[in-house]
Amino acid sequence: MFFLLLFILLIGFIVFYAGGTNTVWPHLMYLPIIFASFLFRKTGGIITCIVAGIILGPLMPLNVELGLTQSTYAWVLRLLIFTGIGVFSGSLFKMNDKTVKKVKLLQAQTLKTFVSLLALRLQQTEDHCERVAYNALVLGKEIGLSGNELKDLYWAGILHDLGKLTISEEILLKPSQLNETEFQEIKKHPIVGAQIIMSVSEEYQKVTEGIITHHEKWDGTGYPYGIRGQEISIYGRILAVVDVFEALCKERPYHKARSEEEALAIIQAGKGTHFDPLMVEKFLKIYNEGRIIVNSSIPALYWRKTKKAIKRKKLQ
Repeated sequence: MFFLLLFILLIGFIVFYAGGTNTVWPHLMYLPIIFASFLFRKTGGIITCIVAGIILGPLMPLNVELGLTQSTYAWVLRLLIFTGIGVFSGSLFKMNDKTVKKVKLLQAQTLKTFVSLLALRLQQTEDHCERVAYNALVLGKEIGLSGNELKDLYWAGILHDLGKLTISEEILLKPSQLNETEFQEIKKHPIVGAQIIMSVSEEYQKVTEGIITHHEKWDGTGYPYGIRGQEISIYGRILAVVDVFEALCKERPYHKARSEEEALAIIQAGKGTHFDPLMVEKFLKIYNEGRIIVNSSIPALYWRKTKKAIKRKKLQ
């Protein structure tokens, strides 16, 4: 608001030194009025209009050189026009807010539908994606992520296996080792999942970065692109650790469940090769503090409830 006041005063000085309100310069005042309407909607627009109207009204000469003052009718009319522009602009921006809010709600509902479809398709994983999302948030907070970063990380975690919707059950549930053709099919799921999310909105770019890189490895031997180190998204590096730990501790058609101690040893052994060393250190720390969930069967709580659950430690 302070910036707007300075902007208005600057225009007042310009109008004065240009000769008064009988010039074209008073029209510059529409700029701060529309800007205020955008920032503060109708209320901000009206307040700005009143201030602008007074500065260009009784305080401003009609002609500086001749010392002519404005008529009351002239500056009151200008004030009313300013106010009308402010109210109109503020109303338009408010309507736009509602539209944007509805679109974002629809997008969120779409993501939740994807979560439900994934849960139905991958019933054998027993809330795997939900636990990955939860543990990823705990690890993300530990390394200093906050706000929208944690929100993007959460959605990347709960939807990291979305691309598996397009893979046949024969491959997903195969009890023996996959052949090369089948493995190439599996390796497509990060890209497919990212493409599905981007089809919802380009605003989910950060979410797709986590999805598409959660199988990349620190030494560059992962997939789908074989990138390494800091080239891998921070979300992908977080998900890599929590996803592998979660998968190791659970019975799958292609391997027996490992004990938590065995899984931790594998994570430790992968430090600097499979996993980002920092992520391994932080993960071991929060595990030893009892902040990682392993066997809890949890619903898809979605962003706000999951964040609150972590804060209150309800699932630990």
